[in-house]
Amino acid sequence: MKNPIHHFALRNYKDKNGEQNILWLVVINQHTYKLNTLLKTDENTWDKKKERIKSELYKAVYINSKLSEYRAEADKMIILLRSRDQQVSIEDFKLIIEGVKTDSFIDYCRLKLNLLKGVHQKGTTRRYTTEINKLEKFSPKIAAHEINDEYLMRLNSHMRDELQNKINTIHKMFKFLRTFLNYAKEDKYITDNPIPSFMRRYKIKPENGRREFLSKSELTALEQLLSGSHPNSSMIQNRKMLKNTLSWFLFACYTSLRYGDMRTLTHKHVLEYKGKYSHFTLYIDKIAAKNSATHPKRLIIPLIKKAVSLLPDEIIEDPEQLIWHVYPNQKVNDLLKIIATAAEIDKNLTFHASRHTFATLALNMGMPMEVVQELLGHSELKTTSIYAKMLSETTFKAMERWEEEED
Repeated sequence: MKNPIHHFALRNYKDKNGEQNILWLVVINQHTYKLNTLLKTDENTWDKKKERIKSELYKAVYINSKLSEYRAEADKMIILLRSRDQQVSIEDFKLIIEGVKTDSFIDYCRLKLNLLKGVHQKGTTRRYTTEINKLEKFSPKIAAHEINDEYLMRLNSHMRDELQNKINTIHKMFKFLRTFLNYAKEDKYITDNPIPSFMRRYKIKPENGRREFLSKSELTALEQLLSGSHPNSSMIQNRKMLKNTLSWFLFACYTSLRYGDMRTLTHKHVLEYKGKYSHFTLYIDKIAAKNSATHPKRLIIPLIKKAVSLLPDEIIEDPEQLIWHVYPNQKVNDLLKIIATAAEIDKNLTFHASRHTFATLALNMGMPMEVVQELLGHSELKTTSIYAKMLSETTFKAMERWEEEED
């Protein structure tokens, strides 16, 4: 699909003052849309060639600046969406008009979120949408420049006292505000972001919650459940979705992969290992799905034999093909509750518990802390060839301890 063509022109109809609306004509897929900018001028001051008003009066300067904003936001949006292989729709142009013509911070957030399609992960976009909706209920007409310490105090009190929100919920809201006020600052809507200093002064930081993980014996129970040697194996043996979910969860326990990385794992990410550590035949080499657009993080994870056994057997010629079609996260977590019951594990099992399980067991086996951090993808990773070689040799040596535990 070709890039949209867009330009400004005057509407034929004149109002009682002799002025005409400035229309934004947008051509998408050979269809022309006419959007009303709600900006007006008369034909004597309108420059058709330059698509702007020929005047130095304040109103003309204001309208010309708005038209320039529309153009700039549209061009930026087109480039961004095209870079993500996403189609541009007329709704995207409408959002630009709505965002630029209003001082509403809520509208600005929705516009910005729409413009950043493809940059954020879908889960992040959903979380931001939730925070925007919550903020709109509290203050639907707040402008970005009106968000100051006094406003933040009221918001904090409202969430803590009236809504009875816990500190982690409040912290999520303030993290969202910090992010989008930074965007507003970059876009020249505001000159300063009050959130960081407010969060420091009033100690708005998350509390460490309970991190559920499995013990070695509980992990063994899940392995037995999958293999059919557990007393309750019959509860899942003829249920494909349960068996698939259990298989994916165990693979994540052996590799530390996040849910997002499991869903995006393709055959090109699983490579043959030809190094000196004979325990290994395959390893994973991929960019972590989390923050991949803004802070790419390379993961190099040796696959122990148990992980290799869970990979599909069929030979796939297309390296871009997904290894699994993992179910939606909520569905997976629902199925894991059933699996935990079948394995007689009295814990709130979620897919993310696989990462905690990997980290806990790895550290208990004596794997160095810095290696575990690299495998989990927590610290910054330099993706030069020298560093990658050093990382892979270190992690292969450390991951041998998983195999030694089984011998």
